[in-house]
Amino acid sequence: MVGAEVPSGKYHPRLLGLAPPLESIRAGKVYEFLATGRDEVGTLSKLNGLLNSHHLKLTTAGGYSIPEPGSFVWSGFADYSRSEFTVEDTLREIRGLSFVTYAEASVIDDVVFDRYLFPVTMLGGQRAIIVRAEPFIRVEQRLIAAFGTGGATIMFDEGRHYALEAFAQYLVMLPGALPEVILKNAIAGLRATGWGVFDVDVSRLLVDGIARVSIRDPPFSGVPAARESFFTNGIVCGALEGIFSAKAAVQSSTYDEKTKTLRLVLKKIR
Repeated sequence: MVGAEVPSGKYHPRLLGLAPPLESIRAGKVYEFLATGRDEVGTLSKLNGLLNSHHLKLTTAGGYSIPEPGSFVWSGFADYSRSEFTVEDTLREIRGLSFVTYAEASVIDDVVFDRYLFPVTMLGGQRAIIVRAEPFIRVEQRLIAAFGTGGATIMFDEGRHYALEAFAQYLVMLPGALPEVILKNAIAGLRATGWGVFDVDVSRLLVDGIARVSIRDPPFSGVPAARESFFTNGIVCGALEGIFSAKAAVQSSTYDEKTKTLRLVLKKIR
C-alpha cells in the first residue's frame, strides 16, 4: 500500500481566510502585512521576532514562500489590540531590515481573506484554483439528474482527463523518476489539494490487473446522502493510467459513512 502514513487524527484542516477575534476586526486593530526581499538564513524568524517584540498577536498567515531563487514573499495578519505600537512603527522597523526590499500593511475591515497573495500556484508554477467541495459535488449531481448515466459518464471522463493532464506535469517535474515515486507525489498532491487521504495498492496490477484504492474524506464526505463521485473515480483511474500506462475501469465502489472512507477496486482494461 502506498499512501497515508500519518495516523488518523494527525491531520489538521488547512484554513483559508482569517481567524482573529471579530471584535478586533471591528475595532480596526487587525492588519495584514506583506514583505518581500532577499532570502537569507533566519529571515522568517527575524520578521516574526519583530512582530512579537511589538506585542502583536499573530493570527492566520499566508506564510513564507520562495517564488524564485534568492527571494522571499512573507505575509501575515497581526492583532494590535494589546500593543502600544502603531502599524507605522512596525512597518518602519520591517523596512529597516537589511534583507527587506518592500513592505506594506493594510487594515482589515469586512474582508476575511488575504489580499496580497494571488494567484494560487503549485510547484512548477502551474496555476491552481480552489473550488468549494459541496457546490462542486452538487454540479455533478445536477448533471447526473439531468442526463442519467450519460451525466455520470461525462463526469468520469472529465475526471480521468483532468488527472492525465495533471499527472503529466508530475512527469515534467520529476524526470526519470520511477512510477512508485510519481505515485507517492501524486498521493501527496491529491491530499494537499483537498481530494482526500489516499491509500493505493498496485501490488496486483501486473499480476491480474487489479488495483485497490481507499480514499479517506473524499470530496463528497460532507454532503448529505452522497456516496460516490464519478469525477473522483475518474481522477483515480486517470492517475493509474498516467503513472502506470494502465487504462482502468471501476469494478466496485463502496463508501463507509462511519469512517468516511471510499473504497474502489479498479480493473485494468488495456
